Amino acid sequence: AVTADGGAAAPIDAVVSRPRAHGRVGMGGVAYDDQAGGYIDDIGLGRNDTNSAHSYGGRLALRGRLGETWQAGVSYATQEINVKNSQYVEGGLGAYSRRLFLREPHDNDVSHLSFTLEGTLAGATVKAAVNHLHHRLRTRYDAGSLGMPQVATGSLAYDENQRVELATEDVSLSSRPDQRVRWLVGLFGSQSSETFLPSLVFPSNGAAVYGEHRHDQIDTVASFGEIAVD
Repeated sequence: AVTADGGAAAPIDAVVSRPRAHGRVGMGGVAYDDQAGGYIDDIGLGRNDTNSAHSYGGRLALRGRLGETWQAGVSYATQEINVKNSQYVEGGLGAYSRRLFLREPHDNDVSHLSFTLEGTLAGATVKAAVNHLHHRLRTRYDAGSLGMPQVATGSLAYDENQRVELATEDVSLSSRPDQRVRWLVGLFGSQSSETFLPSLVFPSNGAAVYGEHRHDQIDTVASFGEIAVD
């Protein structure tokens, strides 16, 4: 694809779905790569189409039967987004233009792994799921553009570095749906860890004038239940 007064774009996608082992196992996969052309001109940097982006990733899933009443599945997904410059413009400089003296890139990476198990036990339905999510974000801003008199534009950067780890576990036991008295019981757990590392640095030599290290940890355990009577 071509954008007027902007850069070229080139997305590509691939999908595969395949049953195996006489229909007892299924596999599916998706992969993609998306090159998005920029369209914002930065007068301060002397560059055109500075906000191009590159996104790519994929997902692979496998599901199979374990005997007559049990089935299990596992899947993995990942995605990376890299944007060379931020997406805003300034007024009075012409269409799709701004004036900065420092690039503001953004990097966003995420991956997810999951496992599921489902079956019947003594007439009841058992469901279990385990998930893990990894997420990392990195962004740079031109801190000199804030107008601080002691700092020249383009000579100071504000960097955000964030990491998130999240795990969840869920298991439930439920009665058959055709019964007059229906019930469900289960347990849920989660562990969340988030690290936030903002800093003010000089891009010329990487020296930091300010830094912060914040870490949040949240652990959750819950039980739940339900009963319904016709």
